[in-house]
Amino acid sequence: MKKINETRQTFMDRLISKMSAHDIDLIMFAYDLSKEAHRTHSRKLGGRYFEHPRAGCIILMDELGIYDRDLLIAFLLHDVGEDSPLLGNVKGSYDEFIRIATFRITLVFGERVAKLVTTLTKPSEDKIRFHTKEEWYQFYITELAKDGDAQILKAVDRLHNLRTLPPQTKWAASQILETTSIYLPMFSKIQSETMETLVAKITTAIEVLEAVPT
Repeated sequence: MKKINETRQTFMDRLISKMSAHDIDLIMFAYDLSKEAHRTHSRKLGGRYFEHPRAGCIILMDELGIYDRDLLIAFLLHDVGEDSPLLGNVKGSYDEFIRIATFRITLVFGERVAKLVTTLTKPSEDKIRFHTKEEWYQFYITELAKDGDAQILKAVDRLHNLRTLPPQTKWAASQILETTSIYLPMFSKIQSETMETLVAKITTAIEVLEAVPT
């Protein structure tokens, strides 16, 4: 199968027969916000960082058949808080960041999107609420475990990251360890066809990374 050269138009074309013009406009606004927020960022392997949120949305639509407006918007925005000041200053007070990000996102996209994005945004050591990485990481995992939709998005996030990691590297090994010890046990508690599919895809991606070249 010929690989599609993904563009803004090919992304929008997927939506046209699936939802109202209003919902498409909201998604494409999030698309543009995400692209601009990540404009100066690159992935560790090179290339625009924006390819990651876009690719995750394509996984949601093409591989999982998910055209939920809020889930698509939330995935487009899920790393914006960590990589730009658009939603607030995540490096400062975490509680203040959540207040501002919730206000800004809710204003345009609604409370559900705001909750998903803030749940998926990793805190920092603000020296107010979190003094160590262990503190904020435990908080992040605990909050994520409370939200099934956020876990779907996190699973998609992890799936795309695993698929794009260089195999047989320390970086890949650390991602695999975190996935198998933390995320897969969490995801497996959700009894849904979507999550079962994602767990299977993540498992396959790990197997590919761990395969010894012949």
